[in-house]
Parts: sequence; structure tokens; C-alpha cells
Amino acid sequence: MLAAVKYNLAHLVNFEGRDARQTFWYYVLFLFIMQYILGFVVAIPVFGSMFGEIINAATRGASEVETEAMLMGRMASSLRMTMNVQLALGFVFWLLLVAAFARRLQDSGKPGWIAFATFALAIAGQLYGLWYAGRLIDRMAVPPGGGNPVMAMNGMRGQVLGMSLFGWLPTILVVGFGILRSDEGPNRYGDEPVRF
Repeated sequence: MLAAVKYNLAHLVNFEGRDARQTFWYYVLFLFIMQYILGFVVAIPVFGSMFGEIINAATRGASEVETEAMLMGRMASSLRMTMNVQLALGFVFWLLLVAAFARRLQDSGKPGWIAFATFALAIAGQLYGLWYAGRLIDRMAVPPGGGNPVMAMNGMRGQVLGMSLFGWLPTILVVGFGILRSDEGPNRYGDEPVRF
């Protein structure tokens, strides 16, 4: 596995040639694990601080309404920062993946431009998600008409589903194309694929 990761990191801008499934998927696994570890490392102090303040307010005798308002306000600011970090991590993830995905596509006889289209979809989905999450966070912090923030967010539930499906499309493309079998022998993109 480490050899596949080292190989892919050494070939971040090499869109030529072919990578076997194993070489590609070990690298994807590495990127996936790193993205979630980094996201978790960022989220722990942010949400730990938020819940610490809320627990302190509740133990000082704040009413349920005050505690809920404080929770929503703190959650809104915490989510905004967390979303920005997740966007940055997602961008780096897809940037690190695009060349490996192009080589994997070429190993199964598919054109490498599909990797660029998938990358563009991923970035568009993340930017749309960030914009839409901003709308949700704004509703959470200050619901329309001063109403219940939970009800305001529930009103956007259908739109969130559409956004989620759009966000998953690049991942579905990577999995769908990534599991294709290698072409036997040399193909128009190169000799035998790189295997680890």
C-alpha cells in the first residue's frame, strides 16, 4: 500500500500512462483516511468549545430558550468555519486525485478528460454546497421572522437532498470508472499498468 501511495504522490502531475486498480484504490484509501483525520482534528476543538460554553450556560441556570438560542448561534459560527475547512480539504483531495484517476481511466481504455470533468463537478458541487450551507447557517442563526430555527431549516430539507445528490455524483463517477477492469496488454495509453 505504501508503495502505491508513494508512487501516486510522486506522479501528481503525470497524466500519462496507466495505473492498475490496486495502485489506484490504495491511493484513494490513503486520501480518504487523511481527509477524514484532518477534518476530525479541526472539528474536535471547535465543537468541544461550543458544547463547553453551552454546558456552562445551562449549569449557571440559563433557561431552555436561552440555551437553545445560544446553541444555535454558536453552532452557526462553528459550522461556517468547519465548512470552509472541509471545502479546502475537499479541494486538496480532488486535486491530489485527478492525475491518478486519469491514469486509472486510461488503464481501462477510457479517456483521461473524464477525470478533469469529474474534478470540475466535484469543485462545483463543493462550492454550491458551501453557498447552500451558508444559507442554512444563516437560517439557523436568525430564522426568518424570528421563528424557530429548527422549523426554518426543516423547510429546506428537500433542497438539501438535491444538493447532497449533486455532491455525491463525482464520487459515484470515481467508483464506477475506478472498478473497471484493466485492458489486457498494451492499449493506446501505454504498456502494462503500474501495479503495487
